[in-house]
Amino acid sequence: MKCIRTNNLRIGYTDQIIASDINLSLKQGQLVALIGRNGIGKSTLINTITGKLPYISGSIMIHNKNLSSFSNNQLAKQVAFVPSRLPIASNITLFELVAMGRYPYTNWIGKLKRNDKFIVNQAIKQTGLESYAEKMIYQLSDGTKQKAMIAKALAQETPLIILDEPLSHLDIVNKYEVADLLLELVEEKDKAIMYSTHDLQLAIDTAHLTWILTDNELIEGAPEDLVLQGAFDKITKGSDLQFSVSEGNFTKIVKADGSSFFIQNDTKEASWVTRALKKNGFISVDNKNEASYVIQVIKGMGTIEYYVEKGGEQNHFFRIEDLVLFLINTDKNKKYE
Repeated sequence: MKCIRTNNLRIGYTDQIIASDINLSLKQGQLVALIGRNGIGKSTLINTITGKLPYISGSIMIHNKNLSSFSNNQLAKQVAFVPSRLPIASNITLFELVAMGRYPYTNWIGKLKRNDKFIVNQAIKQTGLESYAEKMIYQLSDGTKQKAMIAKALAQETPLIILDEPLSHLDIVNKYEVADLLLELVEEKDKAIMYSTHDLQLAIDTAHLTWILTDNELIEGAPEDLVLQGAFDKITKGSDLQFSVSEGNFTKIVKADGSSFFIQNDTKEASWVTRALKKNGFISVDNKNEASYVIQVIKGMGTIEYYVEKGGEQNHFFRIEDLVLFLINTDKNKKYE
């Protein structure tokens, strides 16, 4: 079932159109990553979909009902929003923070009934935060705070959860823990979840679908399909970055003004030598006879050795750093800075 659908949506402000002709959909049981450059309009799109910002034209349907027809309380029972900023209030416990997610169902003073408390405790359990329930917010790490915000969204009991850059404050371990949690909620709780991020690698690893917002369009599809279509290059258009289909990440375009090299081994160790040399402007060739340098990588018991041959002379190294510095200093076409 389509949880959210837009038709010819135009978003922006009275004096500025951010994006037009946006046609997208999100189904129950799907995790979607929204990516795009800073200032491209990701937060504007999120604020529009969550009803915080009016759209200029087109339509947004939430479970086949027009967004504009929902009251605030009705919408809060359909869409839970997790903002990019971590909780400011620090003088409350994690339980109290998560309990705020019950606001669409409690009375005006926010009194929790027995069922509300049960739902809050379930949300805390589902996010693995039981041991933090009575801790004050200021005692928590950023990763735990972010999980608490997701627990708050869970306590809101909505079919759709939208998160604005939930990974921006986190280290790599916590990023993957939070992303895995979102994927678990999608698969086990049949939630529809959309989050914005600048972490393309994580989006490829975890998201079912990717929405790429560019200057003039929104591209939708499975991340693997978009990689093969070259869609990710549109994010870095005009910069010196390009997306490597083979490596699955962005690489800096380096002016290849160094000599050529050929690596005899096809191993993971050799691939890192190739990366280091290309980064410094050397050119990888497939024919040994065309190479200025021939490199061999030998992995022993606890050691990796690198041999460089040029004009019958061989040099031996134990670190890639030393190999690269040697080639830079001996290559007449490359100046070491």
